[in-house]
Amino acid sequence: MKRDFQRTIAIVNNKGGVGKTTSALNIAAGLAMRGRKVLIIDIDPQANASLALLGPGVLNLPTSIYDVLLEEDKPLRDILTPTPIKGLDLAPSHPNLANAEVNLTAVLGREKVLKRSMDRGLEAYTYIFIDCPPSLGLLTVNALLTGILQLLVSLLLSSMVGRDSRTRFLRISAPILGALSFRQLSGRMSSWTKPSLTINLFLTMPPSRRGP
Repeated sequence: MKRDFQRTIAIVNNKGGVGKTTSALNIAAGLAMRGRKVLIIDIDPQANASLALLGPGVLNLPTSIYDVLLEEDKPLRDILTPTPIKGLDLAPSHPNLANAEVNLTAVLGREKVLKRSMDRGLEAYTYIFIDCPPSLGLLTVNALLTGILQLLVSLLLSSMVGRDSRTRFLRISAPILGALSFRQLSGRMSSWTKPSLTINLFLTMPPSRRGP
């Protein structure tokens, strides 16, 4: 069950290094610091969000999102872990999640395992962020089929581009790139029921690099 207001947001891109995890962490932490109850679901085998929040010890936790996906009817609430940021909890990942897509091939309804695990026990959260891997594989599909209300497609806008060029890029390319991303994701999900969601292009920018 969901509370009266609960927004689930997936941050995706099939390319790595575009700021998905950094964006998820900073937005979630900012909302938690404003008094919201926030959950990050780390569904990326690289586990960067988990490592950033809890350090290397997170890899020694007895359970992770891998167990939720592979153990029948295991609820997500069983693996939730508080973080040092008040109001922000984590569903941790683990590198063994890299094997999940292969192990899920024989599971009936494998594209909705995460959705089923979220049916109960998450009512306290106002915002749920899903940090996805850099691919459009089964893990990302599971995130998209959780009933998310918003999809953030994270794109890296190079700091080497001039300010005027960046402005033109935002004005002209954003709606086009958003549409392309939607078609790509929709094609991957064509055999399943697609959720009703809002797609937003989320641009990230690295720090400026200056020569010696």
